[in-house]
Amino acid sequence: MPDRRVTISTSPSRASQLRVLTATVRAAICASPSYVRTSRKPLALLLEVALADAEGRPINVTDLQQTLMKSQASTSRAIEAHVKAGVLESYTLPEDERKTNLRLTARGRAYINHVLDAMRRQVIIERTRQEREGS
Repeated sequence: MPDRRVTISTSPSRASQLRVLTATVRAAICASPSYVRTSRKPLALLLEVALADAEGRPINVTDLQQTLMKSQASTSRAIEAHVKAGVLESYTLPEDERKTNLRLTARGRAYINHVLDAMRRQVIIERTRQEREGS
């Protein structure tokens, strides 16, 4: 069976960008009121899957549940919604078919790439603004 692992990019900079963005979203989730935490978790879920993929490691429902600090049922519902939306797909590894792992679809990768590009543009805008104010 061919390797169907989805990767965003093999460049370390892409994985580094995902690490920074994921850490930022994690911090925002932990520090925000509950209504903000709820709205940020769909992005956090996709970022966790993208980061695992960029690092070349599988990620399963239990991993996501522990990382996102959500109940098993809540995590499963969120994953199901993402699968229906076409941004995530589930698969099993031949060595352990009991665990269901997750990966981004092409649509999911495009969305994460859009988020990273928007983040990069925002950083450039902010740096330019700071340079102008400093001059």
